[in-house]
Amino acid sequence: MTQRYQLTADCYMALHGQWVIVQCGSVVDVPDAMILRNAIKLSPTESAGATPNNQPTGVRNIRLR
Repeated sequence: MTQRYQLTADCYMALHGQWVIVQCGSVVDVPDAMILRNAIKLSPTESAGATPNNQPTGVRNIRLR
C-alpha cells in the first residue's frame, strides 16, 4: 500500500531509484513503511498509486535540483 505526500521542504531521496534533491511542493507516492519528514499527507481523495520496487514515485509538480 502507498500514501501520497506533498513535500514541505527540499528532500534528498531516491526517486525512481536514483538519488536526487526533490524540491518543496512536489507530490510523491511512497510505500507505507517509509517515513517522510517535512511532508504532509494528502487527503483520502488524493488516491495513491502503486510504487514499483518499493521506491518513491513522482506524481506531479516534481521539481528537481
